[in-house]
Amino acid sequence: MRCTVTGTGGGGALETPLSLTAQAYTVTIGAGGAGVIGNMGNNGSNSVFATITSTGGGGGSNGASTGAAGNAGGSGGGGAGRSGTVTGGAASPSGQGFAGGDGQPTAGFDGGGGGGGASAVGQVGSNPTGGNGGAGRATSISGISVTYAGGGAGGSGGGTTTASGGAGGGGNGGAASPGNPLGFAGTANTGGGGGGCRDSINASQNGGSGIVIVRYAI
Repeated sequence: MRCTVTGTGGGGALETPLSLTAQAYTVTIGAGGAGVIGNMGNNGSNSVFATITSTGGGGGSNGASTGAAGNAGGSGGGGAGRSGTVTGGAASPSGQGFAGGDGQPTAGFDGGGGGGGASAVGQVGSNPTGGNGGAGRATSISGISVTYAGGGAGGSGGGTTTASGGAGGGGNGGAASPGNPLGFAGTANTGGGGGGCRDSINASQNGGSGIVIVRYAI
């Protein structure tokens, strides 16, 4: 998350306000990363306006993906729940978000790590509950305070407790019955991450699309 008014993510410096002229500008709204079955999650796409690029979040790793770490992104994807530590993805480039949480490092019904958010790292998964997504960050650029770019929660292995997505549109994670094994998608137009599924035979959920807000004096 990048902002010229309040709350640039990842502990980064406030962006310098842009000097614009009256003309047409291309605005790119990044799509959320698409959910998958049995593979690494997809990274989200970048949102771009003028010289400012807000990097899409990293996809989370999957329990069937040989223990690969979560993907790096504006905020990092969570590590899978499986035997052996699976690290969360890094926040790259720095100053936009935080890293994803590690997956549970013991055998059993492991929980995946939560995705990083704009203002906090993703929570480490436990046994058998997934980690909560890192919290997003609030900004008042629209005239009211709204929180964006929360991390998606990790899936809860064999547990029945649903991990919570980070404030700012992050989706909750999947859990065994009576929960939803698929998890929940990130909220559109927030840049929130999608929740992880409970196992490798279900699909992880889509991340929420980004948003570009331009505020100017008249």
